[in-house]
Amino acid sequence: RFRCGGRYGYVTCLSVAISVLISGIALAIFYSSHTNTGVPISSNSPAQHNNNNTKTLSIPSSYGDIAPPVAAPPPASEALYIYPSDPRLHIHGRHKKVSKSEIIADWSGTRIIMEFSGSGAIWANLSAANLSSAYSRKEGYWCPLYQEKYIKLHAANQPALCPFWFDVWDVYIDKQHAATLRIDTLNADVEKQPLLAIRAAGVGLNKTKIHQIMLFKRTGPKKGGTSFGGFILENQARVHRFESEYLPDRKIEILGASEENGECALGSRKDFYSSLLESSRVAYGSVLGDYFQADYHFVALGSADLVGGEPLAKPDSGPFLKYYKRALYGVSGDDWDFNSYIPNIVLIANGITDWQNGVGNNTLMPKFANNLAQLLTTLRKQYPETWILFVPWQAQQIRGVTAGVDLYQRQGANNDTKVVIQVDDLSRNLIRRH
Repeated sequence: RFRCGGRYGYVTCLSVAISVLISGIALAIFYSSHTNTGVPISSNSPAQHNNNNTKTLSIPSSYGDIAPPVAAPPPASEALYIYPSDPRLHIHGRHKKVSKSEIIADWSGTRIIMEFSGSGAIWANLSAANLSSAYSRKEGYWCPLYQEKYIKLHAANQPALCPFWFDVWDVYIDKQHAATLRIDTLNADVEKQPLLAIRAAGVGLNKTKIHQIMLFKRTGPKKGGTSFGGFILENQARVHRFESEYLPDRKIEILGASEENGECALGSRKDFYSSLLESSRVAYGSVLGDYFQADYHFVALGSADLVGGEPLAKPDSGPFLKYYKRALYGVSGDDWDFNSYIPNIVLIANGITDWQNGVGNNTLMPKFANNLAQLLTTLRKQYPETWILFVPWQAQQIRGVTAGVDLYQRQGANNDTKVVIQVDDLSRNLIRRH
């Protein structure tokens, strides 16, 4: 039990509410024999566990930024370099392999995990990718629109972050939040001083113990892409192979917009464009992944709309299907390999932005339904056996999703019983009133 506001931001409250909403049906999917007994619309009935092994949904303890330790990396002759291509590293989330020594990630929730011993400190090679002009640090839309808000924020509590936005990664050492890394160093400066990209992630470690490090990309794709060049350890260190904590038959994919990325999750609504107050670590996709020991991929895009091109819509935000197919949001023509990750459940929360663009229902509904049907067709082609679970939470959004699913079924998918619209009783009553 908690109250929204203060330590718990608006999106964090929403994440927990949606997590509880989804947990019942997700539990049934993960533990069932996967028979085709899906229903078009499901009311929320969270599963109750009356045994000694009850797990409760919890919010990760990742609030607030932790200043990274200050420690110079060892000279090359005394260092052990572990590159992204090393099979002992576990990399979760969409990313692009540039070379043996570099990957690029821009979708939120990317995790890089490694276990090691014999080193009293560890460093990570992280720098801004600057993939394209689509990134918000260069865009000309939000900044003029919200300039007054930025000025107030600057005067009230923090530096204005417009137009310079950046990626933020959290470091976890042995499951504990150990540092917050801001990827806000200009590449021109990194070129002059390459050590600026080498960031201390943990110091004072017991060399006799096996440690686990996880880098967690908590910001969404519009905050900038990150180039990861590997870890650096002291040269007497050893890197260990380990079993993933995620169960092999549990995978989730999360589609959506800013809420799914955890924008404003660490603050209030007025702060939701700040890199430092965004965290998908406390968004419902991560919460559910931790709860079910399921791997998860975020494919969520702030301000994303299914239709695109409507009044107030952003040219780099829709139609969503165009960006969904990409390995990197900021790079076109380089599609994601869908065979590399096949989820059991796809969670879809798209449609919020479409209905905030001031377009009348009669104008937008046919376009929205058509684009949603196309998205469903694409998903079903890639994932023939996957459950597709919609989690709308606004009345107009629910109506649009219902129209899109209906069109998808009328176009030849009437026997697809693994598409579910999950709403709570409050939303049901809201629909009836409207």
